[in-house]
Amino acid sequence: LVYEKSRIHYLIPIILLFAYSLLGGLIFWSIERSHEEVLLTDKSNFIDALKEELLNVVMRIHDRLSEFNKAYE
Repeated sequence: LVYEKSRIHYLIPIILLFAYSLLGGLIFWSIERSHEEVLLTDKSNFIDALKEELLNVVMRIHDRLSEFNKAYE
C-alpha cells in the first residue's frame, strides 16, 4: 500500500532497465574482450608494417635523389 502511494514505483522500472543494460554490457564485454584485443594487436602490427614499408620507399627515393644530385654537380 505504501509502495503504490509513493513515487518510487515510477523509478523501479528505470532502475531495473539501467541494471539490466549494465549487466548485459558487462557480459558482452567479458565475452568479446579477448577477441577485440587480438583484432587490435593485428591492426597495430599491420599499421607498423605499412609504416616500415613507407619509410623504406621514402629512403629509396631519398637515396636516388642524392645520387642524381651528385651526378649533376
